[in-house]
Amino acid sequence: MSEGWSNGRWTLFKCPLCGSRSYVQVRVQRSNGEWYTTEFFQCFDCSVMFKDPVLFSRCDSSRLDAEVLRGPGRVKPSDET
Repeated sequence: MSEGWSNGRWTLFKCPLCGSRSYVQVRVQRSNGEWYTTEFFQCFDCSVMFKDPVLFSRCDSSRLDAEVLRGPGRVKPSDET
């Protein structure tokens, strides 16, 4: 296996939003009580979801859109139009 991977996990993961080094694969419980594993991952600290831990780790947070960083439904700062 290539460098950076261990036991099927990307060990060099770093969330570009909060700096966390931990992530988990998202599991969802169906209405019948059964659990299934989705194709998504989630940062352990800030809970942002993503599909590829390698690509997400390489994301440059300084280039993210301000609306993405602010999040849905948040109030815009007064200096924004």
